[in-house]
Amino acid sequence: MNNSVTTVRLAGERKRIVERIALEAGSKCGKILRVSDVVHFLIDRYSNLETIEELAKKNTPEKDFSFKKEGR
Repeated sequence: MNNSVTTVRLAGERKRIVERIALEAGSKCGKILRVSDVVHFLIDRYSNLETIEELAKKNTPEKDFSFKKEGR
């Protein structure tokens, strides 16, 4: 496995959500959890075919197959 690193930008509400998850989970387990710990957990937990299909569907534009009457 390649040990390369990448940076992910989280801003605004998403950043606050991940920070809150890290704080709350950390307080429950008695450890300091980092934002990266939360992101790694979520990637490990949700990297499956169902997530891939859902993401693909969400990012595929809806096709309008309805017939439109022209000139009326």
